[in-house]
Amino acid sequence: MRPATLMFTILGAFTNGITSAAEQNISCPERLEPEAIQSNHPPAGWELHMLRPVYLTEGGMLHGPPEESAFLVPDDSSSRRIGKQTLETLRWSFDVPNGQTLWVYCGYGGGGATLKLFKMVTKGVRECTLSTLSTTGPIKDSVKLSCK
Repeated sequence: MRPATLMFTILGAFTNGITSAAEQNISCPERLEPEAIQSNHPPAGWELHMLRPVYLTEGGMLHGPPEESAFLVPDDSSSRRIGKQTLETLRWSFDVPNGQTLWVYCGYGGGGATLKLFKMVTKGVRECTLSTLSTTGPIKDSVKLSCK
């Protein structure tokens, strides 16, 4: 078991999936493999190849679908050391208008050319907490989101 996995288990780890009608727990994949990207459709005449895996570097929330790029600033955040790792916690509170959606994203690779995965959050949530665990540098050992 990886240290990050063990640490989140000790801290009351989140599970992947929906645990009740209005609660959702999401874990970002630790890295994206080239096979996950190759199935996209590049511009005509171009081929898309990812030569090596990219690692998890960030996570966050959006209001509305990804194409609208409405990235949300957390209401509050905290950071603390746990042994050799840093646990960062970001919290958002919502009063989502009818018909609007919330999305979580996981970012890979760092810098301005980050690849992102997006997943819609269960409708009706009022609060989300994103926890990241990292040892050193920009690579995250884990990014987990819990919404209620």
